[in-house]
Amino acid sequence: MKQKTRNWLKKYTIYLIYAQVWAGFFGSLYFSEVLNLPPCVLCVIQRMLLYPLIIVLSIGIWRRDEDLPWYVLPFSIFGVIVATYHNLIYYHLIPDFITPCTVQLPCTVKDFALWGYISIPLMSLASFIVVTIGIILHDRLRSYRDCQ
Repeated sequence: MKQKTRNWLKKYTIYLIYAQVWAGFFGSLYFSEVLNLPPCVLCVIQRMLLYPLIIVLSIGIWRRDEDLPWYVLPFSIFGVIVATYHNLIYYHLIPDFITPCTVQLPCTVKDFALWGYISIPLMSLASFIVVTIGIILHDRLRSYRDCQ
């Protein structure tokens, strides 16, 4: 069973990461274009880190690029950092005066919460964590295959 799971993960981890990036892409557009929730400065930065991953992953999957983790990790790790910072501001764990957001569009506005507690910044953080862990897992599984 363990080998079967490992083989499944080897084959499909990269596609799960790809689906996660697309979900983040469409989710962010849904919030801004359908629900008319304007993105704050930190949300825009997170979008700038997420959107290129669609192109990077598309090309990497198409070319079966062995170095794909090296292209994805800088975006996803920096995304985790920005999203963590955004969550610290959002949940008032650090002072508001060190935020790049404006008075007209603050980073702490609670416009949306899935099931009452999952905020947009928290969804972004979860997305970047899934991508980061997934691409590391993909790389480790590939290395494991090479060692055998």
